[in-house]
Amino acid sequence: MTSALPSSVPPAKPAPPGAHVAAPAVAPTSPYHATSAPPGAHVSTPVPAPLGGSTTPPVQSLSQTQNNALALLTSTLHSWGLDGLVSDLKGLIVAGDTNPDTLSLALSQTAAYKTRFAANDVRIKNGLPALTPAQYIATEESYKQILQSYGLPSGFYDSNKDFEDFIGKDISPTELDARAKIAHDQYQNAPAYVKNLWQQYGFSKGDAIAGILDPTVATSVIQDRAQQIAIGGSAAAQGLSVSQQRAQQLAQAGVTSSQAQQGYGQISQAMPVDQAIANRFHAQFGLADEENSVLLGQGAEVNKRQTLYDEEQALFKTHGNADANTLGVSQSY
Repeated sequence: MTSALPSSVPPAKPAPPGAHVAAPAVAPTSPYHATSAPPGAHVSTPVPAPLGGSTTPPVQSLSQTQNNALALLTSTLHSWGLDGLVSDLKGLIVAGDTNPDTLSLALSQTAAYKTRFAANDVRIKNGLPALTPAQYIATEESYKQILQSYGLPSGFYDSNKDFEDFIGKDISPTELDARAKIAHDQYQNAPAYVKNLWQQYGFSKGDAIAGILDPTVATSVIQDRAQQIAIGGSAAAQGLSVSQQRAQQLAQAGVTSSQAQQGYGQISQAMPVDQAIANRFHAQFGLADEENSVLLGQGAEVNKRQTLYDEEQALFKTHGNADANTLGVSQSY
């Protein structure tokens, strides 16, 4: 017994005799319509079409306000040397932020920003205020101009990384100028024997100028070292050797560079005669005695020298009217 069709569907009409009857189409049960393949043929798995059509996300155009913010801060990032943060900036603007202040604040929390202005963390730890990027960069530029004006070679103390310690320790451009002048005057333009003193006195590890510019060393200490070098250099110019400890003692006693230069000139002339006289009377009158007498004016050595001269004068008078002029040295010390 056959089932009756629903009353709403009219019965199919029989085809005329001899007519071709097409097989009814079968609706696919999936979004893919498979076709039959010949026996043994490779059948690839059909790939569904993506929902929504294209896989490329739509490009969001920026408003005029967003473009203005992007252009302004892109230029700022470039001046800071932080071009790598432009993509971060774009993301913040697309997310809806166009305020330069809040955008700058957000960018300041990135690792790249903190690395670029690393000295600010040191300043904060030292109880100093952080510098704004404009202040920070202006300070770096001042450092560079100062050092270049003193002829420091390219590649030496001229990169942003080189200046982190200076900024972190709040060394002003004025103070750096004083340090650079010392480096220039006392080392770069000095003769070889003076340059050697920096090494001999143990003031630098490696490059002497780096030692002079070391921000961990106070400027007063740098100046004291330079004074010691000036004293030792004045002695070396006359063929005399002065230790670092002795040069330091003389510097701390107030001996100036000009006094050392003049004094060691006198000592180099007087010392051969003075030592010859001292030897004649079985006494000692060496370089330290000369320095104490000429540079420091210490009474004991002044008197000792005068006693030797008096004895020499008396000896020569005994042997033939020798006077102070025959000694060949000035006694005005």
